[in-house]
Amino acid sequence: MPATSPALIESKSLKLYLGSFAMTRFATPADVANAIETDLSDQAGAPVAVSMNPDAAITAAEGRNIDALDVDCMSLEVDAGLLAADRDDPAEEILNPHLLRSLCPVTGQPDIGSHPFRTNAGATPRDRRLWRQ
Repeated sequence: MPATSPALIESKSLKLYLGSFAMTRFATPADVANAIETDLSDQAGAPVAVSMNPDAAITAAEGRNIDALDVDCMSLEVDAGLLAADRDDPAEEILNPHLLRSLCPVTGQPDIGSHPFRTNAGATPRDRRLWRQ
């Protein structure tokens, strides 16, 4: 984007804009770049160039992803017993849900992310009371 453009694209706005593509399907990476270039150029009032590297390696974060587990919710009440660990299985485990959702305390804008965490309080319940696999 040239420095002479009549408008800037603020980073938080850009992040929210890019997040709006979360459920959008594109045929090719070039289609994604074209859509972003068009939208940002319109907002900036000047040409914006977008380059992408579709061959860039994306690595999975460490830990077991638990997002797709089939949760069997039997109660809508708080039940601390669901968090009980199996003390006979003191295995350490890393869980990595990608469902972190929060609101910025300053702007009220949504944020999304992943938050891996390590537990060594015994194996997390994988079956019976919390979820089905």
